[in-house]
Amino acid sequence: MIQFLKNLFSNQQDDNNTQTTTTMNNDDEMNTINYSDLLKNKNSNNTPIFYIFWLLKDKFININELKKTNESFHSVLFNCQTFYFNKKKVLLQKLVELNNENNYFIIIADHYFNKDFKNSLLSIVKNLKICIHCKKVMLSKKLQKECLQELQVNYVSKRLENNEDKNNFTTEFNFLESFIVNYYQNEFYLNLMNFIINELQKQELINNDNTLQQLIQEQGNNNLINYSQLSPNHPLIVNYLYLIKELQEEQQELLTKENNTVFQLFPLRKIIHQLHCHKSSILTNNKLEEQYQNIILISTGAFNPIHKMHLNMFYYAKEFLECHEGIAPTFLEEEVKRNKNLLEETDKKVKYRSMRIVGGYISPTHDFYVGLKMEKYGEVNVKSAISGKDRLKLINLVTEKDPLLCGYPWEVRQLTFISLVRVANTCSLVLKSKEHCLRLLMPTNPVTNQPQDSNNFLRICYVCGADLILRGSAFGFDYKDSQMLMATIGRKGSTDDALGKIRKSFGNLPVYLIENNDEEQTNLSSSRVRALLQLIINNKELEQVEEKKKVEEAKEELNKILPEALVDYMLEHFDELFLSPNNPIFYPSKD
Repeated sequence: MIQFLKNLFSNQQDDNNTQTTTTMNNDDEMNTINYSDLLKNKNSNNTPIFYIFWLLKDKFININELKKTNESFHSVLFNCQTFYFNKKKVLLQKLVELNNENNYFIIIADHYFNKDFKNSLLSIVKNLKICIHCKKVMLSKKLQKECLQELQVNYVSKRLENNEDKNNFTTEFNFLESFIVNYYQNEFYLNLMNFIINELQKQELINNDNTLQQLIQEQGNNNLINYSQLSPNHPLIVNYLYLIKELQEEQQELLTKENNTVFQLFPLRKIIHQLHCHKSSILTNNKLEEQYQNIILISTGAFNPIHKMHLNMFYYAKEFLECHEGIAPTFLEEEVKRNKNLLEETDKKVKYRSMRIVGGYISPTHDFYVGLKMEKYGEVNVKSAISGKDRLKLINLVTEKDPLLCGYPWEVRQLTFISLVRVANTCSLVLKSKEHCLRLLMPTNPVTNQPQDSNNFLRICYVCGADLILRGSAFGFDYKDSQMLMATIGRKGSTDDALGKIRKSFGNLPVYLIENNDEEQTNLSSSRVRALLQLIINNKELEQVEEKKKVEEAKEELNKILPEALVDYMLEHFDELFLSPNNPIFYPSKD
């Protein structure tokens, strides 16, 4: 697993280096990739842009460190562009060119400058923050005081007293990153969301969309809209939100016709949006137990096809984990009665903090697994199996407007079947690694300048039905990440049996057992969906009254099982979607 991660990020780093090579032009302005081609038609409505201007004169900032930072910014900050300069005059010209009331700017200088230049900047731009990240200033408390009091800049990097390495300024640079993201989340992102909603209202587009209309009506005033309920993948919203990294990957995919990049395999859009809405990058010295844990739910399965119970499982888990603040895992509650020291052993401060769900990954399993499953069910000679590519497409179609859920491509794009254990572990290890771009959105302690909660800022929670436990499929779940959780959804009356199985397999790991009393929902199945679709297809051309009645009844039942967006789509594309399990796609070794 560790080697897998090393390979993953070494490949990513190689890719990053080719994309961010800097050049010098005639007027000595430093530039990276030309974003104008990437952003065509992305900013036609004067959408707010967050500009980061690096003014590099003394070359104090390590260029490789800067490239890595900007790559991370472009992966987690929507509508963010970066420019490099080494002449003030050129910077001022660019500022005049790009300035409008919607745009926000942050300027970071690696040298000390005078008050006249600072006043020139402020005379041009309203939404501006000025930072000085300068070795000379860092080492002089007098200059720091002058910058803050006389120049009145917004941020000055200071030499931390606990930094023993006099030549290592990485920690101070990390603090600068935190300041930038904090400014973005607190001042820019809310204005960006307000702008988008106002634009859609002007164009009267919201009136034709039930999801957005309901959200606006519930909140009444735009300023009170809970933007965490918006999906950044919504067909109307996505036109106003872009990530430079995503656009680069799209271009690369068009050129190479490959879709196996790291960025695409671990979808981040909705998680990033949630973290921005909740202002994750706080500067705080509050105790850990007073802060939320951000939870990403993940579930694996055939999803052949996905139906309402698959989606509802995530929201059963979300409601339970968020509403039961500080609750101990079900299994641990039982064990505590017999072992009073268990609470201390399992680190109560970490495991029982309040939770906030910021994302949900629906991971369709490998085609080989689906072929075997259909064979087991005796559906070999009928069109009963959907390819992984199409199962992922159906998941993304049905979750397009959902603020949390999305398809997770990593598992289905592997060369062979991957166990649910490895899927969950890989997701956790990658997203929580120090190299990952999500590190920028982590809260920072303003005193120690250290990430406040590196282990628990993001936690992965595996979501499954109690039947998985009862069948023994999840036995021996070997957590590589000790902070992982499990939420198990059980039918009414089955929880006692599931609890007994959990005791034998999971030790003291946190497993939340959630009882679902909605019997109609728990009885939904993909096999029933396939049977109903087949019935409709076989009888749609028949004229007899009895057959027509069967078709109408089947459609009515389908509407109760499938999300609304899927019924018409699957009927229209039935022959394209459903293949025989004998198809070579489900048995790659037979090619």
